[in-house]
Amino acid sequence: MAEQAQCENLIRKTIEAFGSIDILVNNAGISMWAYFDEVTDLMTHVGEFNGMFYALGYAGHGVAMGTYLGKTVAEAMLGGTIKEHPFAAFPFPNAPLGLYNGTPWFLLLVGAWHRFLDVIE
Repeated sequence: MAEQAQCENLIRKTIEAFGSIDILVNNAGISMWAYFDEVTDLMTHVGEFNGMFYALGYAGHGVAMGTYLGKTVAEAMLGGTIKEHPFAAFPFPNAPLGLYNGTPWFLLLVGAWHRFLDVIE
């Protein structure tokens, strides 16, 4: 579903049918073959950040790994054991050369570069 109205309709109908939603799972993703950025970390990561649980970075083995991690992360969420999940032990790598500190300062430059490439094509 890409339209916000579709998502709102799904949630409304789910609440009408079941009375509430206890856990909402978003299975959004992007291709690792994106033209805009290069994926350098091919390790699967699992964890929790500010109350949001995640399982990401399937790197080519997504269907099988996504199904497995969806199940095991849901079990860890319910059991309160997400920190004990085998894939929770792998930290995210730092950006090359330490140039990224959490603020995407480089996106203006990247956007300008791609606008330039569009003009010269």
